[in-house]
Amino acid sequence: WIGTQVGLWALDGDGSTLAAVAGPDGRPFTGDVFDVAASADGGVWVATVAGLYRLPPGGRALEPVATQAGAELGNPIVIGLLVDRSGVVWLDTSVAGLHRMARWDGRTAAFERISLQHGIANRPFGANLHQDARGRIWSQMYVYDPAGRTMREITAADGAAFGTPWFLSTAKLRDGRLLFGGSKGVLVVEPARFELAPRTARPMVAAVRVEGRRLPLTAEVRDRLVLEPGERSFAADFTTLDFADPRRIRYRYRLDGVDRDWIEASPDAGVASYAGLEPGRYVLRAGAAHPGGPWGNEELAWPVHVRPAWWQHPLTRGVMGILVLALAALALRWRVHRLVHRQRQLEILVHERTRELEEASLTDPLTGLRNRRYFTEHVDTDVAWAVRRHDEARRHGRPPADDADLVFVLVDIDHFKRVNDLQGHAAGDAALRHVARCLQEALRESDTLVRWGGEEFLVVARGLARAWSSELAERVCRSVHDQPFTLPDGTELRCTVSVGFAAFPIDPGQPEVQGWSDAIRVADAALYLAKRGGRDGWAGVVGMHPGHALDPQERRPAREWLASGELALLRSAPSDGASGAPEGG
Repeated sequence: WIGTQVGLWALDGDGSTLAAVAGPDGRPFTGDVFDVAASADGGVWVATVAGLYRLPPGGRALEPVATQAGAELGNPIVIGLLVDRSGVVWLDTSVAGLHRMARWDGRTAAFERISLQHGIANRPFGANLHQDARGRIWSQMYVYDPAGRTMREITAADGAAFGTPWFLSTAKLRDGRLLFGGSKGVLVVEPARFELAPRTARPMVAAVRVEGRRLPLTAEVRDRLVLEPGERSFAADFTTLDFADPRRIRYRYRLDGVDRDWIEASPDAGVASYAGLEPGRYVLRAGAAHPGGPWGNEELAWPVHVRPAWWQHPLTRGVMGILVLALAALALRWRVHRLVHRQRQLEILVHERTRELEEASLTDPLTGLRNRRYFTEHVDTDVAWAVRRHDEARRHGRPPADDADLVFVLVDIDHFKRVNDLQGHAAGDAALRHVARCLQEALRESDTLVRWGGEEFLVVARGLARAWSSELAERVCRSVHDQPFTLPDGTELRCTVSVGFAAFPIDPGQPEVQGWSDAIRVADAALYLAKRGGRDGWAGVVGMHPGHALDPQERRPAREWLASGELALLRSAPSDGASGAPEGG
């Protein structure tokens, strides 16, 4: 059996005849075939870009594998297959990772989503699937032990420093060793010597804020947090003493006496926050885990003591109760009203400070624009909206609406380092604020403007037809070019910017196989072209050229991809004005 980009082929026993295998419609199957695996009954499983197929024993045409409701594949693009020694079928998908076929009745299959069960999403298991002598499932990226139901990522720390892994470049030797190809060599794995010891991480407190005020992390605070009377909210940041990427460590926490179950913290934050705590003694417990690994047994147990106000002590409350009983009904009502009012004021104050802290964490302090954290918290919603619009149009057989696209625009201030070197950092800060104001004037209210970092800004234009992307880029360039500004010492400066943009989805015919990071990567490469073209101009990608489609396994550097001629590239003219003429292809 030979799988190709143009279908599946069968080679007879003596190797003299090669014949195309038919698809469900009786004609030769023409889709991309990534892997083939034979089953014990003589049938053949086939992994394709359109899903999982099967060639029955003695059959002449491929049949699509139907799935039970609620037990489907997490993603339809199957890129790897393995039939293990027990006859169990394992398969890998491009987005949802490793799956196990839990049931097969001859017509319908049920799948278990292994990668997603271990918290690993939006990436494959590795496509090159093998089983070792101990029943573990291997690729160049992960190893999964079905017996212990544990998964471990394989990284450079394990010795896997062989460049970018290649799919469909693998072999298993007779002695059980596994070979995986990469851009910098071949990875050789000896499974018999590899122990899948669980990697655990012990969390610790890295920072503490009480009522929005940061506390020095003294030894006393590390041992126990004490909230004085009137202080009813705190937030704790977690970290681990580990060499792993801290953004990939998972955290969970719970406050004894408040939370019944564990709460998983946001992956990019790792913060436990509580407000409105009643006086008393609590214990904040926290656990940490590596991606795909178990939660560690070493938990953080951090005592928290909220001290009561004088009127909250049990003895004082008893005396006050006796006095209140002796007072008239009018005095009793007045006291109750005052306590309720005080409680409401404290809750309003806590709410306002919490909201101010949240707003500050999402805002760039220099320019007043939204920051990268705000972008990462909201971009998935925008991307899902665009993908859904394109999917609906494709299902109904019509072109996507003009307002179904997103456009990512990177803006970089030209010669910014020269401003800092010649005029000083205060002038550089003034230039950043000036450019931010110019960009805000040039954009629509529905567009999001983000301080991306350094002298770079990012614009997310929602509902902008990709055909109008170049006009947006031109308007951004002109808004900065045409507005000089004056420094406090009277010096007049004129800034220019270079712009790179990319419409999302890059390939409207396959919106689900792309992510926003791919579009920003292309926009950054386009920005580089604008810089090379003399600055004060723009370049961008509005889609794929006719006759080209996005390869789901596309891993080339963005600049090389732009030079391939597959992308529809627009660039501004060297002089004023935009040519709008596509390049390449």
